[in-house]
Amino acid sequence: DKYDIDEKYTFIPRLIFESAFFTDVTDPVMRNRVIMIIDDVILGTENNAVREGNGTSSNNKNTVSPTSRALGITMIINYLLTSRNDHGEVKGENSPAYRWMYALLAQRAKLQNAIDSYLHAKSEAEKLPSGSEERSNAKAAAYEKLQHVASLSSPPSANASPGTSTEDLDLILNKIHTARDRHIFRLL
Repeated sequence: DKYDIDEKYTFIPRLIFESAFFTDVTDPVMRNRVIMIIDDVILGTENNAVREGNGTSSNNKNTVSPTSRALGITMIINYLLTSRNDHGEVKGENSPAYRWMYALLAQRAKLQNAIDSYLHAKSEAEKLPSGSEERSNAKAAAYEKLQHVASLSSPPSANASPGTSTEDLDLILNKIHTARDRHIFRLL
């Protein structure tokens, strides 16, 4: 029976969300891996390879539509809200898995809003006359918005390079801010 199978595997999302109930400061690599599992396995992946007129397609069987992803997250929220503890009591919003999932989705929403704000500020700065004080001030304001984006993201790995993480972060942000191609933001 399909209902029995659903009931049999409802513990999986809860365990995955509970396993990531720690901050980036504790272990950013492990937390990022758990987030990848959530995105790729639990929610499926969204693949934009099939586009009008380009003739490319994907054979990835894990590809799901945004509607399917939304339905999947709705089912997971329901499972997390109705999960029970060892005494048979419903955990609901008090379960660590639900709180972490809620925090993850809130963090992603803040990050998407911050990226949108940065891109809008940078676009507006580029419309101003080159070399003007207005443009310089607008670019500085946009860079501050990019720093806010970085504050919402995982810190650079301490083992990634010999410089300090502050030097690495400033270098990375400067490269992103001066880049003409905005493809990186589509990935986020």
